Amino acid sequence: MAIVTGAVNFYEQAAPIIKNGHSRFLGPGARGWSNPTAWQGLWRESNDDTEALLFIHTFNKTDSRHLGVNA
Repeated sequence: MAIVTGAVNFYEQAAPIIKNGHSRFLGPGARGWSNPTAWQGLWRESNDDTEALLFIHTFNKTDSRHLGVNA
């Protein structure tokens, strides 16, 4: 139950950014949808630019220790 409570608390904090923020897509995106490689990301900022969320997805054969993100 602690995991669910933590997830709900996180969502409650993130909801205003998700609902009202603005986004920037990062990375090369997936290469080939049947067997994707590389990575993609989403930087989501609050409207006043004081808070942000960063989502990173890595795909097959991507060494995530070497991702470069300029935000």
